Amino acid sequence: MDNGSREQWASEIRKMVDRLDGKYIRNEENRLFAPANNQGLEVADGEIVLFLNNDIKAENLVKDVQIDVMPDMICGPSKMSRLVAGLKISYIEGWCIAAYKTVWDDLGGWNDKDYQGLYWEDNDLCYRAIQKGYELKETRWNVWHFNNYTSRSTPGAYDHSAHNQQVFEGKVRASQ
Repeated sequence: MDNGSREQWASEIRKMVDRLDGKYIRNEENRLFAPANNQGLEVADGEIVLFLNNDIKAENLVKDVQIDVMPDMICGPSKMSRLVAGLKISYIEGWCIAAYKTVWDDLGGWNDKDYQGLYWEDNDLCYRAIQKGYELKETRWNVWHFNNYTSRSTPGAYDHSAHNQQVFEGKVRASQ
């Protein structure tokens, strides 16, 4: 999914996708994180689905993903945790996250209904995964994230973060 990248990057993304024998789908405008991820998930037909933000640099990532990802887990190079409603809740940051297609399907993809704007969708996804018995595994993939490069250049990217945090905290409280 090319989710509204600048034209100069669109051709680079297309080249990468072609080199990896993938499918290139472009949104001319940014549809936001979770909706665009679900758009890509709908057409994904590989055994493993990897979500990558556009502000990354990677080496041998496809090989690494194929080695590390197992049918009962979600993997990524950045495993974090937050204290939410008195619970320490782990999550894999959504900028680079992979799982078997069957896992994504079992989870119903990304929650693109409850969160406005950006942020907290990866927390929601991983919380639902943990509740279903999936493991979260931090990997040592050779991938670098240029932290929030895209968010900093997306107008309003942080406008709904506090609201989304409250939504997620409500979900955690409701499940206790």
